[in-house]
Amino acid sequence: MAAAYYCVLVATLLLAAVNGQVDDVTTDAEPQMNVEGLRPLVGSMIQNVQLCSLCEKVIGFLKNVTNNKQVLEELVELLLPVCQWAPYSLHGDCIEIVDNIPEMVKNLTDMYLDPKRDCAYVCPEQEILTYEPYAAPMANILKLMQEKKPGH
Repeated sequence: MAAAYYCVLVATLLLAAVNGQVDDVTTDAEPQMNVEGLRPLVGSMIQNVQLCSLCEKVIGFLKNVTNNKQVLEELVELLLPVCQWAPYSLHGDCIEIVDNIPEMVKNLTDMYLDPKRDCAYVCPEQEILTYEPYAAPMANILKLMQEKKPGH
């Protein structure tokens, strides 16, 4: 599931970058997740010790997978053929973006995967933390990618 999520994320980033839409992304509209609305849906799952343990193990697994160099290299190999679909003038940019994916995945993992925060609703002993805007939202990452390009 994590691999599928990251593939969708990467494909979206690639399409935005290849189509020149990266410059249109603004930091003013950072999406917020309203986890309070999910509370009635999960009912007895809230404050569940077994589910807490499972949640923490899944988040730990995702962090380990996304920090695994071999997995990230396989992801790059999987996505490089996508650049063949890009117009010739954007082919080099596409390859550069795909080559930067391991670093982006690591940064996103470090920013967004936190067992204490992500499992707070199902862990009895944990304080429920709110999702606040992160130090470096996705728009800032895309902006940094554009600034790294020569000629920008």
